[in-house]
Amino acid sequence: MNIKVVSKAKEVAAFAVLAFLAGLMLSLGCMSYLYITSYDPSSMILKLAGSLAFTIGLLFIVFFGFKLFTGLNVDLIHTNWRQWYKLPLCFICDSIGLWLGALLAFKTSIGHAIMERAAVVSEAKLSANLGGVFLSAILCGILITIAILGYRKFIDHPSAAITAVIIPISLFVLLGFEHSVANQMYFALTALNGGGFPAMIILHTFIVMIGNIIGGMLVPALITLKEKLEDSASKYDSNISSDPAPVLEDFFSVGEDDSAANDKNIVISLSGDEDEAEDDSIAVTFTNVE
Repeated sequence: MNIKVVSKAKEVAAFAVLAFLAGLMLSLGCMSYLYITSYDPSSMILKLAGSLAFTIGLLFIVFFGFKLFTGLNVDLIHTNWRQWYKLPLCFICDSIGLWLGALLAFKTSIGHAIMERAAVVSEAKLSANLGGVFLSAILCGILITIAILGYRKFIDHPSAAITAVIIPISLFVLLGFEHSVANQMYFALTALNGGGFPAMIILHTFIVMIGNIIGGMLVPALITLKEKLEDSASKYDSNISSDPAPVLEDFFSVGEDDSAANDKNIVISLSGDEDEAEDDSIAVTFTNVE
């Protein structure tokens, strides 16, 4: 077998494993959110606590370099299009990890509570206006991007890096924005609880995926545009400074040893008509005074 093919297969398999682990870690965050908010879904304090608990899964993902679908969108504009196949592959493997997490949880002591809560969350999501769902997914993608860029910026300062992840992630959960991968946990638990798997889930998931991609690419695209504009402006300023405007001394020079330069007559014509140049000219005399 071709060595390149084997190498590529191993690369794809390793990527799939990292994506699967990302889904499994995310399922822990989803479980935490569902369990905490199951006590009183209307309590803002519990929603806040659940949102903060949700970030546990994302922290594991960024710490260990696991591959989450929404995280790949951050670097998509700088990724060769031949590598874009990793997006659907990542989503599938993420979802498998989430479904495994759901299977492991639904028979535990918290299983009943999180399945009941997941059913409510799923129903609300599937009954929402699709236009609103799309916009919500874009906002979620933006917040995910902010979390990842913030983590990268403060990677040498662990406390700041963790905070940079927690704030935007907990915010999107608290506000109920649509995350295409996390939603699979809610749908999986609902299905395991006998709620079935309606076809609407496929359409809903597709719309949320597109919104997450757009939201994930938006901030990096604007940052790249800003950098290109600054670079272009810098080059323009550099060109101007390296080519200064001519001054009077560049045109007229009188040497100290030039004995013939005592009197210099220069005629500056103001007319393009050679026949009228004599009448429309100004005589300028430069005289050296010893």
